[in-house]
Amino acid sequence: MTVDSGARSGSSADRSTTNVQPVIPISISEDWNLISRTIVPVIYQDGVTGRGQDQFGLGDVVQSAFFSPKEVGSSGIIWVVGPAFLLPAATDSALGSKKWGVGPTAVVLKQSGRVTYGMLVKHIWSVAGSDSRADMSQAFIKPFLSYTTPDAATFSTSAAEMVQRQPIATSRRPEEKGGFGVSFRAVECLLCRPLVTIVVARCNVRFHSLQPKSCQSANGQLLPLS
Repeated sequence: MTVDSGARSGSSADRSTTNVQPVIPISISEDWNLISRTIVPVIYQDGVTGRGQDQFGLGDVVQSAFFSPKEVGSSGIIWVVGPAFLLPAATDSALGSKKWGVGPTAVVLKQSGRVTYGMLVKHIWSVAGSDSRADMSQAFIKPFLSYTTPDAATFSTSAAEMVQRQPIATSRRPEEKGGFGVSFRAVECLLCRPLVTIVVARCNVRFHSLQPKSCQSANGQLLPLS
């Protein structure tokens, strides 16, 4: 969840975003997986489009398709790469860009025992959409670090930096915007979190507790669920 206080320049506007991120791995050959990662933002904002005005609903959807090798190299570095698409699915015009977009995205991570660290990068340019909104160019960088205990509980922290040039609901002129958010998640018991699901080959689960017993990559390493 990201909270942005002062979301509109020179105001006390607030905006909070909760992202729903289903990740689906699909085997497409003996050596490669295709990973579908969908980001559906649920947004509440107050005062962004004007004093006393608030909006709640879904924002634009980002769909990524990562191509991932099933085998991890001797260096222990895991990488995935593919296209990302911006879909103008916002339920309120003030919550979205009204633009279709496309661009590259990639993840690189390294495992050292129970510690995993790496970075996700993405850049999207608008290619079509409403003429009433200015063109959009958005870069997203997310470094992350996680540690998995012997009981498969994961402690993870990540920071996200987003720099974008895009239309806002109150003006047709583009505005330079930037944001920074930090999240900390302790003792998570999720089956397969994004980024790690990309390289997971199998997960043995204790269904009575809904906690993963183990999660192994193709080379047999225990993976954190971050």
